[in-house]
Amino acid sequence: MSSNWETMLDKIQDSAALKLEIKTLLNDCSTEDGEFMQRQGAMLKKYLQQLADGTINADEFKDNILDLRSGVVSESLKLEVKSMARVQAIADKISSALLDRLLKLI
Repeated sequence: MSSNWETMLDKIQDSAALKLEIKTLLNDCSTEDGEFMQRQGAMLKKYLQQLADGTINADEFKDNILDLRSGVVSESLKLEVKSMARVQAIADKISSALLDRLLKLI
């Protein structure tokens, strides 16, 4: 059985590709290991459902999606900073172990 948002998309001419893309995105979010992406997918599904039910209008939907996008971008930047910090720590350890200590022994 399809949900209201799927039915809403079915009523829009030439929306098959969009519907598939949204379903794929929701599936990707729900199968992610991280809780953050699963939560984002659930929120996206909620906003789609609210739009289809008429609980929110198109402007509210747009605002919600823009907020969702901002949150994902922000999380991405946090992960990037953490990743760079890890890489720098590894580089420092390599430098310390190989350059400082090993070269003194040679």
